[in-house]
Amino acid sequence: MAHESDIELPTKLPADVCRRVDQWAARNGIRSRELAIVELLELGLKQEPLSNQGARAEMLAGNEIDLMEDANATSEEKRIRKRRLTRGPSVFRHVRRDQAKDEG
Repeated sequence: MAHESDIELPTKLPADVCRRVDQWAARNGIRSRELAIVELLELGLKQEPLSNQGARAEMLAGNEIDLMEDANATSEEKRIRKRRLTRGPSVFRHVRRDQAKDEG
């Protein structure tokens, strides 16, 4: 189903990736690897940017934390605990790509 404006992109893919694409194609009734790759690319391009995914993940985590909060804690204690949990341990913050670097 090539169109005149299509661009050919010869590339090498790891055998494992090809196997997974073929399995995905079979599960979804797609008849060729080429069409499966195009469909997977289209699906990936429709996803929200990674920066938005981090914010969404933090919001979802925050909602879950709210459900488990200590009723006896002050609002300030709750805020600090929630922030600490959503930011993660300080020893790992330097390797996180979704947060600005800070000192602690």
